[in-house]
Amino acid sequence: MGKKILVIEDEVELGKIIQEYLKRHNYQAVHTSDAANCLETIRKERPDLILIDLLMPRVHGFDICITLKSDHQLKEIPLIVMTGVYKSPAFKDKAKEIGVEDFIAKPLDYKELLKKIERFIGPGTLTEVERAEPEKLIRPAPEEKKKIKNFIKEQLMELRQDFASRLPAKILELEQIWENIQNRENTKKQLAKFRKLVHRIIGTGHNLGLKELTDNAMELELIVDMIIIEGEEAISKRKNKIDQLLDNLRHHPLVATGIEVSKHIITP
Repeated sequence: MGKKILVIEDEVELGKIIQEYLKRHNYQAVHTSDAANCLETIRKERPDLILIDLLMPRVHGFDICITLKSDHQLKEIPLIVMTGVYKSPAFKDKAKEIGVEDFIAKPLDYKELLKKIERFIGPGTLTEVERAEPEKLIRPAPEEKKKIKNFIKEQLMELRQDFASRLPAKILELEQIWENIQNRENTKKQLAKFRKLVHRIIGTGHNLGLKELTDNAMELELIVDMIIIEGEEAISKRKNKIDQLLDNLRHHPLVATGIEVSKHIITP
């Protein structure tokens, strides 16, 4: 059997791109977007290596890594963490302390990713079926490598266009939730909903290389975290800054051109 890699990535389309790339380099690749239940998938699939995103809803990637490195049956599986947010030396040191084997930044450099994988488990190997039927080989000939690069570029462009088409509606939703928060309508639940939506914008934005957008969203997430810690009395104190950051998001080039259309679609 070929060497198996499990990709834990909550952004489904990005996970599929990584999966396809690995398959084209002759690895078995399995993708799951369900981080909360990924331990079950790991025990079922028994991968030779795990690629895991750190920024995921419901559970943090580091928590999964800690659990894996504490399990005597799974701790020998090499872990490569992927992140577009936690790039500082402090996070790399934390990953090393946990026992994570390697660290790669997003947006992914796929050649670098392949080198890291090969360092731990070697190049992809052929399955028994592929050895018997060479015409079914997934691994491309050298002259076809350009096609892989173009495939990734095209897929990322499609992801970016899709994200851009949905972003105006997300900003309008954030503004509505923020209004609910200021009106003290089920504040705790609304703050959690607001933070979750901002968190997903950060994750997707980093994957697609949208630095200005994600920098604003990260600052917004930080302030919401402060409100959650400080309590409802901090809402008024933080209002101006949140309004400013929401306005920055609203006027981002990916948002500004489509937000009025989305507004008419969403608002009854």
